[in-house]
Amino acid sequence: MELNEATRKRSCVSTSRSLASDPDRLSALPDCLLHTIMSFMKARQAVQTCVLSTQWRHLWHSVPCLDIDLDEFKVDKDTGSFDDNDIDNDTEWGNFGNFTVNLLLRCNIALLDSFKLRAVFHTLEDLELDNCTCAFHSITSHTLKNLVLKNCGWFKLSEITLPTLKTLVIDGGSNCYLLVIVAPAVTYLLLDVNVDYFVGRISIKEMPCLANASIHQRGRGHMVENQLPGNQFNLLCDVSDTTSLELSGFGIMKLSEESKPFQEFKNLMNLLLDNCDLTDDFQMLTLFLQNSLNLEKLTLRHCKFPNDSKQKKGAQKPKKTSPSQCQTLDIQCDNLKLTEIIYKDNDVRQLVELLMCISGKMPKNYIKLTKVD
Repeated sequence: MELNEATRKRSCVSTSRSLASDPDRLSALPDCLLHTIMSFMKARQAVQTCVLSTQWRHLWHSVPCLDIDLDEFKVDKDTGSFDDNDIDNDTEWGNFGNFTVNLLLRCNIALLDSFKLRAVFHTLEDLELDNCTCAFHSITSHTLKNLVLKNCGWFKLSEITLPTLKTLVIDGGSNCYLLVIVAPAVTYLLLDVNVDYFVGRISIKEMPCLANASIHQRGRGHMVENQLPGNQFNLLCDVSDTTSLELSGFGIMKLSEESKPFQEFKNLMNLLLDNCDLTDDFQMLTLFLQNSLNLEKLTLRHCKFPNDSKQKKGAQKPKKTSPSQCQTLDIQCDNLKLTEIIYKDNDVRQLVELLMCISGKMPKNYIKLTKVD
């Protein structure tokens, strides 16, 4: 018995010495190959490699692929009670959330080739992505209520389907594909895009609950009609259920046979046109006045108007609307109470003449002129 025990100990000592004397062949591999190996691991496993040796201590900081899986944080449930299950779920989500946040703060996200977040968010209601590069094709959820996409590059995003969404903000960013938005419960919509980078079209399905909509287009070509994603005429028709509408940077609308009929803005009460081009004899403005029977306030701020006094030599002067033409305009804005025109050096005479000409169709309207420096 003692002989067997002594033999076993000598064997263990011999094995330990052999392992200690053998070189660490895995650590001898170049970092790029070690990163490839780590890319096949789940994120938590990749981080745990830091204890293997000094060389592995910081390798996970620059791993090219991150695969964060909620299953790695599952807690063994020894009881079937609901209270204990709730505590276990809170622990899982707490550990998962803390790990994910700390990992993303320490890894070089800009150099990632692949990022996977495996979790079923049964109660996720708010999601904000800021300055992210996204490779996914769609965003879908049955619980999400607020979605903010700020300065994101989503080159393949083609669908946003969120039946419970209340707030949708797309601020900046870039896209190359048709983006179809299906969010019937949205009450607030903000689209603020740079037309030089956002070349994909936008198609919005019906938003019957929409209360406030703001659409801004910026960039060098922001006054050019076809620069706006989705064609600005069709996009306006997509938000026709809103009660308050703010448009900025809209150019002259060129209607074509493919354009859908201009929709009736039956709920619209407040309209703000900011830095819009109205030099086409106020065509866009006229369309709104003809199709917004419940409009109460109209604001024109820093818009571009036809200019009589600064016409270039040889340029054709814009046609003035005659009284007979005013009578033929199908405008009934009985509820319009205030039209505020905020301008700098623009010649607003033609606009005022148009409003005075159709004043009989807007009996309650008060025109307020505000010149700013």
